[in-house]
Amino acid sequence: MIRKLCAEFKKTASDKRYAHLFDTLLFIIITLAIHYLYRFWMLSYDFRIFGFQVITPGLEIWFAHSIFITSSWIVDTFIPVKLLNNTFYFFNQCSITINTSCSGVKQILQFAVLMLLFPGPWKHKSWYIPLGILAVYITNVMRIVGLCIVMDNWPSQWHFAHNYPFRVIFYVVIFILWAIWNDHFNHPRLKAKVKSNG
Repeated sequence: MIRKLCAEFKKTASDKRYAHLFDTLLFIIITLAIHYLYRFWMLSYDFRIFGFQVITPGLEIWFAHSIFITSSWIVDTFIPVKLLNNTFYFFNQCSITINTSCSGVKQILQFAVLMLLFPGPWKHKSWYIPLGILAVYITNVMRIVGLCIVMDNWPSQWHFAHNYPFRVIFYVVIFILWAIWNDHFNHPRLKAKVKSNG
């Protein structure tokens, strides 16, 4: 019975019509695994592998400050704000501090590991991963800008905006980057075949 089910699963998985379905399932499994393993690695091992600290507090502090500096160029252009010590001070008595949890290091690592694990040609991964990291970084900058706009205009909505739409946007961008990779580099012949049959 189990052998029969495994054989059916293998047959269905090798069917090109279901390639995108299985790829999406693989994307979800890898993304969830990275998310929970990252948290476990952080809480249990303080980002250490064999005693060597891979992600140092200094790296997260550097990224947080870099995000603050980059986003402050945009925010300061559109919103009257005071900038001091990684903090945006608004004239409505509210403030936003960019700390290490805002650095985007987790999301950058999540995208990089996803792409390293996902099938596809390494010659394209060598430029696609750095380009994707840049896209995730820019997404974080725009997220901070968006949160500053919310805090300046609708401060009562800040917690909702921070915890839901502006957190989810990271995963939307990572999914779009993955979908582009999957269509253009992992299954380019499958895409061409579908177009010629359509």
